[in-house]
Amino acid sequence: MLSIFDIIGPIMIGPSSSHTAGAVRIGEMARTIFKGPIERVTIGLHGSYAATGEGHGTRAALVAGLLGMAADDTRIPEAREIAKQSGLDAQWREARLGPEAHPNSVTIEMAAKDRTMRIQAASIGGGRAMINAIDGCPVEIAGDLPTIVLFHADEVGVLAGITGRLAAANINIAHLRTYRREGSRRAVTEIATDERVPGELTQDLEELPPVERVIYLAPMG
Repeated sequence: MLSIFDIIGPIMIGPSSSHTAGAVRIGEMARTIFKGPIERVTIGLHGSYAATGEGHGTRAALVAGLLGMAADDTRIPEAREIAKQSGLDAQWREARLGPEAHPNSVTIEMAAKDRTMRIQAASIGGGRAMINAIDGCPVEIAGDLPTIVLFHADEVGVLAGITGRLAAANINIAHLRTYRREGSRRAVTEIATDERVPGELTQDLEELPPVERVIYLAPMG
């Protein structure tokens, strides 16, 4: 079922839902998945993001999302200066991701102390975004519904333990996808739910022995 945001787009600072609101959403999702303060970031712009992103405010919008701003935040045009003042070092480059990548694609390499993460994402219209890869693991995470993202060992019984906790909390699963990291015993599982997920449940899931990290993505709007 389409929401009002799918029909008329999000409440946002313009000029473009794909190049500004979608870029804010990408930054916001990247910040949430990284789960912690970001000290340094290198952002690669692909396709139309590289060609027209400066005029459409894409760079400021991406940084705004990384700083935790929403798409309607009036500070978005000044986000790059705010980032400098807050100690976030943002660097830029052109990313050539190939013809299969969405034209509004971006890579975000985040770092803090001894931890790094690389995300590839795309703005897919109407202010919505899709995470396409996390540290080289192909994924398709839109976050249109309340979504839990779990990083865990690729072992027998892991999903049974996770879904059992959700059932015990009376949380209904809309869809579940597990993505394996090629050449490793690590996996990423995305679980979209019909209900918002309470913080105590994500903490409960993180205590499962095979689970390394749990991220909760709230839906847009």
